[in-house]
Amino acid sequence: MRTENTLRNAKMIVAAIALLLLASQALALGVGPSRSMVYFEPGAKINGTLFIINDAGQAFKAAVYAEGPFSENVKIKKPLLDVASTEGMKEVQYEIEFPNTEAKPGEHKLELVVRQFPQGADTEGTTVSATMAVISQLIIMVPYPGKYAEGKLFINGAEEPNSTATFTISLQNFGTENIVAAKAKIEIFGPTWEKLAEFYTDEKPIKSKDTGKIEAQWKPDVNKGSYVARATVYYDGKEFKIEQGFNVGTFMIDVSDISVKKFTLGDVAKFDITLLNSWNTEIKDVYVEMTVEDSSGKKMTEFKTAAIAVQAQKEGTLEAYWYTEGVMPGIYKVRLLIHYAGKLVQREYDFEVSTNSITKLGAVGQAITQEEVEEVTSKGLIILLIIITLVLLIGMNIAWFYKLNRLMKGKQGGAQ
Repeated sequence: MRTENTLRNAKMIVAAIALLLLASQALALGVGPSRSMVYFEPGAKINGTLFIINDAGQAFKAAVYAEGPFSENVKIKKPLLDVASTEGMKEVQYEIEFPNTEAKPGEHKLELVVRQFPQGADTEGTTVSATMAVISQLIIMVPYPGKYAEGKLFINGAEEPNSTATFTISLQNFGTENIVAAKAKIEIFGPTWEKLAEFYTDEKPIKSKDTGKIEAQWKPDVNKGSYVARATVYYDGKEFKIEQGFNVGTFMIDVSDISVKKFTLGDVAKFDITLLNSWNTEIKDVYVEMTVEDSSGKKMTEFKTAAIAVQAQKEGTLEAYWYTEGVMPGIYKVRLLIHYAGKLVQREYDFEVSTNSITKLGAVGQAITQEEVEEVTSKGLIILLIIITLVLLIGMNIAWFYKLNRLMKGKQGGAQ
């Protein structure tokens, strides 16, 4: 098992390093904007600009082309171009001429691809391989006739019981007409779909092709657990529903008591471990690994209990045993690892062992993942590599936005 864990963690480290290397390569080529949206109008012409970002300061060739819906209506003014090592940013102009016919209402995702080739490569040949490509996604939204809205539900602040949660519905009017009034009824359901609460958001108008938001607040005075919020959005005689799951509190099983009742030194000590499931659903396959150490850290025993199911809002009891023959009176540390739903809770207790009793003195502990228990060092390295990767990606995006901002300011200054 140790060898398998080591091999698994080694693979994860290699994957993280590969991700880091990929991120550093991505710094060499970028495109802006990464995502944008336009509305479809029959026969309309839209001019746009892409910005090729050359962060590495390398000379290369680039091919620019369109893929996906409406790609046949896109004209790239310079589809093949050279980027010099001194050019940190290069503009690419394009034009979209929409057909005069009506299009299917809804969202259409067009991709504008920038593909990089080595400097000096013959891009018209068949043996040249591109080194990498980046994509700018252009969302073409074809409006729905009349009034048509879509939305997403966001829930914040519901993690702690008795706190105030904010329910925000972001609405987009994809219709050709303005919405006079939009509001929502929000219903809260428990794990067996019993309705626990009902409340309404505020009411707002939303213009055609515009966005808006409606909000409501609710104090989740319910037990810890998993819940579902169902929002019914009403607007000008129409409606649609959104469902979103959310949690109140932290999903965790914990020790409510651990004790040894009848005991004589030299016999088998039976530990009664009482676990509390404060969640609102049953948790199955719960078991405990117990180890006992003396004051020097020497392991005296190790025991794995049977697995049980702990009912929602109930307690369950497990039994662990320690054969105390040859054990001397004194202070011993009892460590419990509670396994449930792929998680671990670690608890440590000091027990005083005498000739005819075992008495609990105190407890310390924390909720942890199983991987953190087994391989803390390797996990730390992986996390560090991921953090470095994220820092590089964030730096890349900041650099792109900075360069785009400078370019746009320069254009505005030149226009004046």
